[in-house]
Amino acid sequence: MSHLILPGTTHKYCFQPNLTDSSFLTMIPIASARGFTSSEGKRFEWRRVQGNPTSYDLYMSPDIHIAAFRRFVSSTAVGTSHGLLQYRFTNDILLLESLLSLCLIRWIDLHGT
Repeated sequence: MSHLILPGTTHKYCFQPNLTDSSFLTMIPIASARGFTSSEGKRFEWRRVQGNPTSYDLYMSPDIHIAAFRRFVSSTAVGTSHGLLQYRFTNDILLLESLLSLCLIRWIDLHGT
């Protein structure tokens, strides 16, 4: 996989995010933002960072910042790392859905819709 994402840092957060239907990415009124509904039914959106088109922040609706992805190329003991994801939640399913949606969003941004 050309876009390896390093494990993020885990911090306890004051909510347990819900996760239900993440199969559809939808456009959000905020420019450069795409959202998904988790398998527990909560809305999340990835917003591209202004001035850095390869960086994204994840928000739980409406404006709770819970994760950040930064493109960051670095050598590690197991090979080259291509990105860093820092997150503030402990829900493994949300982590999986967030990573899948981020991969789709990055692909769409690179190749068009």
